[in-house]
Amino acid sequence: MSCMFREAPRRISNEANLPAFAALYPRRARAILASATSMPREAHTSIWFFIGLILTIYGVLILGASLHDLAAPPEHPVVLANLHAGIWWGALLVVLGVVYTLVFAPWRKKRAR
Repeated sequence: MSCMFREAPRRISNEANLPAFAALYPRRARAILASATSMPREAHTSIWFFIGLILTIYGVLILGASLHDLAAPPEHPVVLANLHAGIWWGALLVVLGVVYTLVFAPWRKKRAR
């Protein structure tokens, strides 16, 4: 009786096997790594751009909620409500978010490295 399914050839699936493979086949290992990591530089968008967007959105939400609390204060305010921490944190998040978004924007020209 023959086996209906054959085992697929083993491939390098993790980096733990790569050093042994690279020692046996250095050219092939370089080719595999080059093909796995080579992507056009234009296709990369920095994660910091998206973090900047998230910080800006959270900052606008916190700042808006805090300004609403300032305009219509709650009946029982918290102890340190006079410091307006939400306004400060919201403004800080908006500023940081805008800075990150503009510095790491994908439409900006990349510096030659």
